[in-house]
Amino acid sequence: MSEVALYNGMTPEQLLAAMGAGEPQEATGNRLPLLKVNYQDEDDEGNTLKKGSIVLALPSGNVYGTSVKIRVFGDYMQYMDYDAADNAVVNKTIIHRAGDEAIDETGGVRCGKPASKDLRDMDDEVKAKYKSISCFRYLFGKVTMEDGKTASGEATEVVEVPCLFRLKGMSFMSFSQDVIEPSRNQKLKFQQVTSAIKTTRHKNGSVTYFTVNFDPDFSNVTDISTSDLQFMSNILDTVNAENKQVI
Repeated sequence: MSEVALYNGMTPEQLLAAMGAGEPQEATGNRLPLLKVNYQDEDDEGNTLKKGSIVLALPSGNVYGTSVKIRVFGDYMQYMDYDAADNAVVNKTIIHRAGDEAIDETGGVRCGKPASKDLRDMDDEVKAKYKSISCFRYLFGKVTMEDGKTASGEATEVVEVPCLFRLKGMSFMSFSQDVIEPSRNQKLKFQQVTSAIKTTRHKNGSVTYFTVNFDPDFSNVTDISTSDLQFMSNILDTVNAENKQVI
C-alpha cells in the first residue's frame, strides 16, 4: 500500500499539519481513554486516592499515577456548553485546530461564546452569561505511567497507551508554552518529544485546584515512524467521525 493511501490520502507533512503541527491546511468521537487530573480523595469503594495525581480511565478500571509521561501526536480544541442542572452537554463545536472556524451543532460558532479578545473587554455581568461554555484543549497521545496503580493499590502496567488528555482554564496554554514553542525553536515537531506531566496545587479561599505543566525531554528526541503516522491517521479518523456528527 502506498504512503499516501496509508495516511488518509495525505503526505506525512500534511498529516502532521492536520495534527496541529505546522500551519493550518484545508479542513480535512472521542473513543480513546481519558487522561485527567484526579480531584477525588476516595472512590466509591472507599479506597483512598491522591488528589493531584493523574488518572487514566481504562475499560478495566481507573489507573492512577504521579510519575506520568505523555507523547502527544494531535493538538486540537473543542467548545462545549454544559448544563449543570441537567448534567448534559447542550451544544458543542467540531474538534478543531487553532485558527479553524469552531462551527457548533446549531450552525453558530464557539457555542455562542465571544472570541477571547472580545470577552476580555466585557464586564463581569456579561461574562457570566457564558460561564457554562468552556473551551477544552485536546491532546491525543500515548501515556506511560511508571508507578501506575489501581485505586486498591494493585500495580498496573501502562506503557504507551493511546489516550485523550483534556485541559482547560489556567492549564489551557501550558502545552504550547512548555512543549510546542521550545520544540519549534529547536526545529522539531512536538510529536518527536515525550514530556513528564506535572501538577501544581493552588488554593483560592475554600477552593483547591490543580494546574498542569509539561517537562519535555529534549535529550531523547524520537523520530516519527510509520506506526506513528498510522496512529495519527487513526486520530484523524476519530476527529472526522465526531465532526461529522456535529455538522
